[in-house]
Amino acid sequence: MKNKLDIEAKLYIWLLHLKEENKIYTSGEISNDKVYVFNNYKEYRQYFINNGYINIDDEILKICNMKTTKKGTIICLKKLCDYVIGEYLIKTKPKELKLY
Repeated sequence: MKNKLDIEAKLYIWLLHLKEENKIYTSGEISNDKVYVFNNYKEYRQYFINNGYINIDDEILKICNMKTTKKGTIICLKKLCDYVIGEYLIKTKPKELKLY
């Protein structure tokens, strides 16, 4: 269910020809025009935590943030957010031992 966007967020998305996506993590190929729109910083941070990036740093969140409107709406590229989550999951995944 899409939330009602403030006018600044709508204008930003329209000017850059972006498409709002549902907040579902995908590890496959993603086009560059897909964005996630979060209502506030808490929801933005929670997206990463829900997808396995438990100890997300504020600096990483700043990098992924494309635009924060005056009303607090956060717009960020889906491709970048999902890439950051994927890289974290790969690095923290325990290595499998090969037994011969």
